[in-house]
Amino acid sequence: MINLLLKCAGVVFWIAVLGGFGFLLVNKNIYRKTVAEAGKITWILCAVSILLLGALSLKVMSISPLYNGEIPQHRSQYEDLTESFFNGHLYLDYEVDEKLLAMENPYDPQARIDNEVPFRWDSAFYQGKYYMYFGVVPVLLLFLPYRLITGTVLAGYAATWVFLMIAIAGIYQLFYRFTLRFHKNFPLLLYLLGSFTFSLMSIWYCIDCPQLYCTAISSAIAMEVWSLCFFFESVYMETKENKQIVLAFFGALFGALSFGCRPTIALGNLLVIPMLITYFKEKKITGKLVGKLALAASPYLVVAVGLMIYNFIRFDSPLEFG
Repeated sequence: MINLLLKCAGVVFWIAVLGGFGFLLVNKNIYRKTVAEAGKITWILCAVSILLLGALSLKVMSISPLYNGEIPQHRSQYEDLTESFFNGHLYLDYEVDEKLLAMENPYDPQARIDNEVPFRWDSAFYQGKYYMYFGVVPVLLLFLPYRLITGTVLAGYAATWVFLMIAIAGIYQLFYRFTLRFHKNFPLLLYLLGSFTFSLMSIWYCIDCPQLYCTAISSAIAMEVWSLCFFFESVYMETKENKQIVLAFFGALFGALSFGCRPTIALGNLLVIPMLITYFKEKKITGKLVGKLALAASPYLVVAVGLMIYNFIRFDSPLEFG
């Protein structure tokens, strides 16, 4: 499936480029349109520019043998953890050197150097086994379903690409709703240029090194951006209370999942605080509303408990991430 996408990437890239330019030449009135006026044209141009970014990034990601699978076991922890799940355990099936097992303190880096003890880089070592210390959510959301459906393991760079596409779509959506709410006369082409530029600024590093670290980063960005999208829609766009609660629930779900991807990026959840302040200013606090808000926030608790159980099983501590 990935090979087919790679073969199509170049074709999609040039179709998007030529199609975009052709559309702009034929529809000269587009230069005067605002975000509020554009309607379906907005989605057409968004789709073209997102396809352009997607085709370009996928092709670049697949070039380097460091990341495309040509060098076995290079930064393959996500793929390896997926196989560990299928084997019924949470540790990585890596061979542990006898010298490391024999050390009194295997966590002493100088002692490892002095005794020439080999060890696995970017893996957590505990009680004679290696574990992945990167967030488990990408495995549960993408690697594991792909393994179940296809019978093969998804390449790390391909997973990074999928999460980047989800993140880019979220960036376009968030900017669109923001301009529609606060700047209806914002020029459509300026919105598209801004969304394209900000997306490229956000993903360029992941395109350059699309494995392991960037799988964690891209998945967290994807979750966090869509969390903000749902919260923004709930507070600033929707007026019916029950629909606001449903949107906030999904905002909390994506926000919570970002902690299981890359906790530092999940600090973006702090941006929800000013939205909550705005929401409370417009609402009368009642017991019923508090109950609904608790339901909306419940994904944070559920995901937190799940991650703590995962940590406890691996490291005998709910707060030890490795």
